[in-house]
Amino acid sequence: MLKVENVELQLPNFHLKEISFEVKENQICALLGPNGSGKTSLLNCIAGIYSFQKGNIYLNDHDIKLLSSKRLAQLIGYLPQKMGPSMSYAVREFVVTGLANQIGLFGCPQKRHYQKVLDCLQTLGISYLKDRFLKQLSGGEMQLVRLARVLVKGPKILLLDEPTTYLDLKNQVKIMNTIKGLAQKGITTLISLHDPNLASLYVDQIVLLKSGKILAQGATKTVLKKELIEELYEMPIKVIDVDGLRLIVGD
Repeated sequence: MLKVENVELQLPNFHLKEISFEVKENQICALLGPNGSGKTSLLNCIAGIYSFQKGNIYLNDHDIKLLSSKRLAQLIGYLPQKMGPSMSYAVREFVVTGLANQIGLFGCPQKRHYQKVLDCLQTLGISYLKDRFLKQLSGGEMQLVRLARVLVKGPKILLLDEPTTYLDLKNQVKIMNTIKGLAQKGITTLISLHDPNLASLYVDQIVLLKSGKILAQGATKTVLKKELIEELYEMPIKVIDVDGLRLIVGD
């Protein structure tokens, strides 16, 4: 379980204010909002990258401020929007770096570490990529490999910052189906998205962020309402219900 209570973060040009919400085990929660609304800043607070000034964040009832950096890294798998260059790696060598805390600073990966890598690649359906170099991968393949690097250590909480950005429709669906499958296996997932239609298809609940504040939160269909989405993005929209799904289109 992930629980955020009255969190406030003051940065030089931005302020997160009184952020509170909860995500239960097996659930996917989406952060929706325009650019600059605070989605990435909030994920950085939960991941322990930013030190917030007020409030509390709990992971399975553990206050993250009382956890060591090593323990926090064990509990959380964080996939940021961007990562540093690593194009010379083969896939399995790249994914095994996700076990750095288990291997040690000056240690070398052992057979058991590579077995974890192979198991993780198999879970994601990309075992065939294990010997390829990152520069040979498509955008969708690269995103799945990045996800494998996060998952290989067995986190309880998954934080994903816009994992479908720049992907075509096929790869967006593949990534989101993979994330849904992981949630069904018990991984609590918080994901930032730009597309409310992806949220409508895949997530259990939504937090709408605007200018560092929560505009609304709740079950997906409850939050994806015309008046709320128009206020969030400051544009006219239409809400269309088709076969039990709620779709958002520009008006």
